[in-house]
Amino acid sequence: MTSNKKRNDFVYVNIDGTIRELTNDEIEYLSEDFHPNDGARPYIKSSYEQLTPDNKVSGFLSRKNIPNNMEVENDEK
Repeated sequence: MTSNKKRNDFVYVNIDGTIRELTNDEIEYLSEDFHPNDGARPYIKSSYEQLTPDNKVSGFLSRKNIPNNMEVENDEK
């Protein structure tokens, strides 16, 4: 998958619940191939409300799953 597609398809939910655009490093990380049992694979949430196994809200989220009332911050540098 291309970097532009990853940038357009995913965002990151911060630990405080805010949503931001992906950094270039995160786009590269999402573009890597991982074995399904690899503990280093990215955590991609299926919904905004979904928590990580350690009960945190942070993680990658498909742009189509952003709640209507949430804004995406542009954190590019």
